This record gives sequence, C-alpha cells and structure tokens, in this order.
Amino acid sequence: MHIPSQFQKKQPPGSKVDLLDCGRAEIYLNMFQLDALKSEADVGKFVAALFKASQGNPDVKSLLLDAPFDWPGIDAVALSVKFGGLWAELQVTAPALDGLRILREMCLRQPFPWPESMITALFDEPSLDAEAYVDFHEFPDEPDFPEPAPKGKD
Repeated sequence: MHIPSQFQKKQPPGSKVDLLDCGRAEIYLNMFQLDALKSEADVGKFVAALFKASQGNPDVKSLLLDAPFDWPGIDAVALSVKFGGLWAELQVTAPALDGLRILREMCLRQPFPWPESMITALFDEPSLDAEAYVDFHEFPDEPDFPEPAPKGKD
C-alpha cells in the first residue's frame, strides 16, 4: 500500500499496528456509523474494543465522549454519558479481548462500506502517521511550510 509521504512516519522493519493511537482513533470515530451498533451488547463491545485497542488512553476516551455530538439523530449527551460510564467500568476491570480485531470487524459491517485502503491503513500499516493525516484534513488550507517573508521595497 502506498501512503503519501506527508502521512508517513519511520518504523522499524517488521513493525505491526498494535495500538489505536489518538490519530487512528479520531479517523475511526469520524468514519464510524452508529447504525453498526444494533444492541446494548454491541455498544459495550464497541467501547471495550476502543479501550483495549488504545490501552485505555484518556485522549481516546475524550474523542469517544465527543463523537456522539457528530452523529445525527441521537441524544448525544445521553450516549456520551453512557460511553463514559462504560469506560470507567473498564478502567476497573480491563477486558480480555482483541480490540483491534473487533474494531476492524465493526467497520467491515458498517451500512456504508469503508474503503479497503482506509481499513488497511488503520489496522495494518504502522507507517501511517494518522495524526498528520487528521491535522491535514482538519486544517487543509494551512500550508505545511512557512510562508516566505515579504520582500522590502527598494
């Protein structure tokens, strides 16, 4: 898979994606469709998978608690509170599951399929600099390099 150089980071040969960092979590949550969660058990499994895949990262928790406010047609406050309660329970008793595998499975059963290249980048490509990707898409008009200084009048 080819990843544009501005979204790549150096990784030792043989590296694997073994953690859902903040950038990967933000991409995942921005693309996630709530319709994939069909039951309360699915909601619990979703939060547990995010917790486990991120190793309980509090920044990923913040992203999760903010996500409902971007999803239409729901009571965002209630869902955010539910997510927070489930996360707190997981901090006491961490789940014994493969969070990355479950998250991949959940994105594969979304009502609208994700591009295979995005799934591969998120779950299989350790050189993806997901935070650079997120920054680029949040601030596309900001250049990646400083503007030249204005020339003085002669």
